Amino acid sequence: MPMHDWTKVTPNSYHHFHTGWIYWIGDMLNGGVLPKDHFAMIEQKTPPIGPDVITLELGNSNGNGSGNGWHGSNGRGGVATMTRTKPRVRHEMTWEPIVEDRKRRRLVIRHNSDHRIVSVIEIVSPANKSSSREFRDFIGKACGLLCSGIHVLIVDPFPPKTRDPRGVPDAVWKWLVNERGPAIESNARTMSSFVGAIPYKAFVEPFAVGNKLKKMPLFLTELNYVNVPLEEAYMAAWKSYPAPMKRELLA
Repeated sequence: MPMHDWTKVTPNSYHHFHTGWIYWIGDMLNGGVLPKDHFAMIEQKTPPIGPDVITLELGNSNGNGSGNGWHGSNGRGGVATMTRTKPRVRHEMTWEPIVEDRKRRRLVIRHNSDHRIVSVIEIVSPANKSSSREFRDFIGKACGLLCSGIHVLIVDPFPPKTRDPRGVPDAVWKWLVNERGPAIESNARTMSSFVGAIPYKAFVEPFAVGNKLKKMPLFLTELNYVNVPLEEAYMAAWKSYPAPMKRELLA
């Protein structure tokens, strides 16, 4: 299923699809993509963050990828597979601060349950770019998560605007390490996976309307990740998207 041009519909129409896409991503992660000692929750409202999908780790994991939960079947998604191979994306960035910067930039975000937040997935909405304040808030929260050791995957199905002329990955990287991110095409959409550990790393894949979505890495440790089936979830959400709204995008 090729990516549609979501600038052609109203924010409310996109929000309906956005909600379905998030549901299917979470469903597929829990259906076998994630190891057994991890699970995803959708729209978990945990101040000061409100991500679309969060990945939690059960308390009995040893956290190094060698526990019993790193491989196994969990239903719909088949067999969970963790990997350390380098993600195949167009742009990769790495940055390691000096020791003093590590202490200064460190923030603390706690979850209100016994489960540790490992990573989050954010799918950008028009509201995130609707004003300078909203955009700063979105970027600031993403960077706060990364500084707290939480890995972040951001999918932006909208082209850059005046607030992010080089795209969301550049805005995050600039805030996080005060360096520029990769230069992308003026109308490109982006998928970007950030490692919330020292050294900071980012894996960025630009895409365009009409492209299929690559699987993107969702890091569970600084070395290990699972591939998120963004395309499969997109197709599942599109299947149940109302016909009148589909016509707006297909016109």
